Amino acid sequence: MNENKHLLSIIGTELNKLQDIAIKNGQLIFLKDKGRIVFDLNDRRTFYDSISILETEEERKSLQAVSECFYYVKKTGYLWFYDNEWVQLTGKEQCQIVKKYVLPSEGTDDSLYINMSEKNIFVWDEENRQYVLVGEAINSVSNEDINKMFK
Repeated sequence: MNENKHLLSIIGTELNKLQDIAIKNGQLIFLKDKGRIVFDLNDRRTFYDSISILETEEERKSLQAVSECFYYVKKTGYLWFYDNEWVQLTGKEQCQIVKKYVLPSEGTDDSLYINMSEKNIFVWDEENRQYVLVGEAINSVSNEDINKMFK
């Protein structure tokens, strides 16, 4: 089995807005109103109703009959997808989410900064030593909604 890394982007939305999101390989979409997962891979969109939960990486590697599915390994916290080979979707290299009402004077390049008072999202640009705005709320978003998205 060949284990490959794959870039992952995560989106939370509702089913009636899904048609507005273009298919992009590596895109994981949580349909909050349906409790389903949608995954874009190999230029196609597939819907999933569940994730198989495994205890260890050894258990995942020893699976005999592997279906095209998501697999979450409790011990490592990794999310995997199987499509004729293992594709690691998440892992320790993923960024941390930092929610603050006032951003720190300096950030780190492995973090996503959410300014809770302004309702916008930043990343730290180490080279220019400044925050870069990467997203902001167009419609009113409550702090409760923000917290629910990043649990």
